[in-house]
Amino acid sequence: MAEFAAEVAAQSGKPVTYQSLPADAYTQILLDAGLPAPFAALLVDSDLGVSRGELFTACTDLQRPATTHRTPEQATHRRRRRRGQDSLNRPQHQPGNRLNVSRP
Repeated sequence: MAEFAAEVAAQSGKPVTYQSLPADAYTQILLDAGLPAPFAALLVDSDLGVSRGELFTACTDLQRPATTHRTPEQATHRRRRRRGQDSLNRPQHQPGNRLNVSRP
């Protein structure tokens, strides 16, 4: 985290420091800030897990972008409009079509 704080300081041009806190002190700071106790406990537990390396993985699947063969959204909408469909895949009303509306 100290490296992260140093990078934030370098990018922002403002001093940023990281201070490691014991779990109890961190919990109290979160409670004093108004967080509910269960949420404060969740955040503290998550940070402790990260410090133990629980997010580390040797898997490289996430290094490859997941959007390599994705159609841009604008192109998808244009294609649907040409087919007479709106963005929710419903037929659009065409001029000359009669709408069947039942009235009570």
